Amino acid sequence: MSNKYVAAVDIGASSGKMNRFQFDGSKIVFDKEFEIPNKPVNIFERSYWDILSIYGEMLNGLRSFSDKKISSVGIDTFGASFGFINKQGLLAEPVFHYRDIRTENSLNEIYQIIGKKELFKQTGCQPNRTYSLPHLYAIAKNKEDILKTAEYMLFFPDLLNYFLTGDISNDVAFAGTSALLNNKLDNWNYELLDTLGIPTNILPKLVKPRHIKGKINKTAQMDTDLSSETLVITSCSHDTASAVAAIPGFDENSVYIGSGTNINMGVEADFIGLDDNYFEFGLKNTGGLGGKNLIYKDFSAFWFLNSLLEEWSNKNYSFDKVFQMAASVKNNESFIDLEDNLFNDMAWKMTEKINLFLSKTKQKQIENDEGFIACIFESIALKVKHTVDVLAKATGRNIQKIYIVNGGARNYYLNQLIANATEKTVFAGLTNGSLAGNALSQLYGMGDLDNLTQIRDVSAKSFTFKEYAPVIDKKWNGFKEFAQNKNIL
Repeated sequence: MSNKYVAAVDIGASSGKMNRFQFDGSKIVFDKEFEIPNKPVNIFERSYWDILSIYGEMLNGLRSFSDKKISSVGIDTFGASFGFINKQGLLAEPVFHYRDIRTENSLNEIYQIIGKKELFKQTGCQPNRTYSLPHLYAIAKNKEDILKTAEYMLFFPDLLNYFLTGDISNDVAFAGTSALLNNKLDNWNYELLDTLGIPTNILPKLVKPRHIKGKINKTAQMDTDLSSETLVITSCSHDTASAVAAIPGFDENSVYIGSGTNINMGVEADFIGLDDNYFEFGLKNTGGLGGKNLIYKDFSAFWFLNSLLEEWSNKNYSFDKVFQMAASVKNNESFIDLEDNLFNDMAWKMTEKINLFLSKTKQKQIENDEGFIACIFESIALKVKHTVDVLAKATGRNIQKIYIVNGGARNYYLNQLIANATEKTVFAGLTNGSLAGNALSQLYGMGDLDNLTQIRDVSAKSFTFKEYAPVIDKKWNGFKEFAQNKNIL
């Protein structure tokens, strides 16, 4: 076959990237790249995503790709965030950041109406405050004016797709990160939303990954110089699910780690985990590509490190320097709970929040930059170790391999820490895994690939992984016992 070109857009919580991929019928290669800044905007005490700037840069990227015939465009993003379209078909208000303060008490209030376990039984999800459900609950509870003017609620990638096509639909696989679906993950949970006072008339139809949204509209065509025949396709639009689809050799004895601003890690299954053990272990379910389900846990990761580096911006630490600083700490004695709500308070510096948490849990205070960095890295590795153990117990699987994908796969220091802590072989690669899975999903949607097996076969021919063998160190078992005694895990 002749070469086919597709454009993949991946918007992460800290930055975005676009790639043009060339497919020759056997493998795909990165052909051209474009960066998209993603800098949240804070106004008074409220936080927003700058979606119009993101969209404008996306159009610039597509224009830079237009020297080749682009067959299709697909978009994946971080989970949970959404925006509203009004009755005139326009963006109804700025898009709120998922860490916006309006959800500070939402989950506690939801659990008073419907218990935490019952919510899990009904949705297959155990949301944190960044998820869509607590945001919509806060909007409804506060009777915000947007409910009078909104016609539809669209998730972040579907909102960008709407700007390109005018199509109004949401990706059902992405919706698994919202806690708005039923426990089959195939439709909105209307009964739950009615119970919580959340209007359901704003919820559009759900479509599956590989769904063709339509052709690029005239305005977008003029702004990008793309052909009027260019398709916009629902890729597997949650960034982690997109990356998982592209992992070659992934099987039931494997765990994936989508590593970046946040970590999303789990297993792939043909069933939805709703038993009590899944609930007790804090696990969640969301859709993947090809009818697969992902049983997973997510938590903040490099957001902590990025916050520290922003606080220390005058010191100009390189990432290699950061890794050296972490390695120089031989006896770290401080661990944090990466999911503690204290860290969502934007009013404090990250160093202050870490020491406040350590004080609260009666741990040793940190006094230098090296100590803060070591604390973050070892807390992440310990959380990963605990989650691998939990996934093995919940599913009854014999976990042998860990695949680390997306930007965090470049972090050779943490990759080795994770191998050591878990005593598992780690394979790190697909540093642009979400983009690769996005492109392969588009080819699936256009009929160039027939199933998930073919997608992973193409990926195996196209990308390589670096192997990290574990160096067994029993100190990690002691760390885990210490952290459990402090209720950190």
